[in-house]
Amino acid sequence: MSFLNTMISIYEKQNEDKLIKCLFAQRKEYTFVKRLKSIKIFVSVVLVTILTVLDGIFQNDMLSSMLTLSTIILLIFTKYFDNFVAKHQRYAARIQQYIDATCFNCVSGQKLISEKNIFVDSEIAEIISSVKLEDCSKVRNWYSNYSKLSAYKQILFSQKENIRWDRKVRIYCCRILKIFMALIFLGIVFYGIILDEKFNQLMRYSSFLLIIVDCLLDSIHKLTEDVKRLEKMSIKLNNLECLQEENLEDVVCFQDIIYEHRQQCFLIPDFIYSLRKRNYQKSENMIAMDLINKKSS
Repeated sequence: MSFLNTMISIYEKQNEDKLIKCLFAQRKEYTFVKRLKSIKIFVSVVLVTILTVLDGIFQNDMLSSMLTLSTIILLIFTKYFDNFVAKHQRYAARIQQYIDATCFNCVSGQKLISEKNIFVDSEIAEIISSVKLEDCSKVRNWYSNYSKLSAYKQILFSQKENIRWDRKVRIYCCRILKIFMALIFLGIVFYGIILDEKFNQLMRYSSFLLIIVDCLLDSIHKLTEDVKRLEKMSIKLNNLECLQEENLEDVVCFQDIIYEHRQQCFLIPDFIYSLRKRNYQKSENMIAMDLINKKSS
């Protein structure tokens, strides 16, 4: 029996035991990275905030020295910490790239992307060795069902689904951060009005919030850059969808762009994904149904 005769859709292939375990391992790795980043932000903000407030209240030379020393240590620590986190983010992106490569190769009946260049079999076996299949129910049906379409369209629409999901959740996260930052400024203003604080006194007590604001501004900037990148990627996919000739090489080249994005993008906290997951997935399933119906009509 030829390989072409055994081809199955992306929708079916993604739910095979090995790939489901890979997807669970990928999400676990991303969660690990997100937690590390959260710990870093928490320690940085809490430590510097406490020392800044105490220094402002007591005006103590020892506290001032500790604040300066802590800042220097954090700067040095951040450099190595960020490299460690980036390494794990790239690792998680490689797992996702392996999943996509396996699904895309299967539906096309060709070796569009070499899985061996991503992970060899022994590495995959090691990655999923500790994953229990019963824990993987929440990661099933990662991509919506485009199984009635051609291999090219299945890959293309799966990529578009990735981009839509990512773009929407980043816009949503950016809005939450902007609202949070606005609440901080409003809180400072109302605090000053209610307690009738003088401007200098108010600034002294609220200066520690600058650390939080700086963190928020940095996150908003990174999310904005991600959204701009995703919008450009979406335009490229729209152009590919408009082409009369279905060239699998085009979607393979675009997969490299997605892979690069995953390695460097801002990581959205899991709870924000959870807030919108049901609505976004429902929307994607409706889009898939509409595309299938248009093909059938």
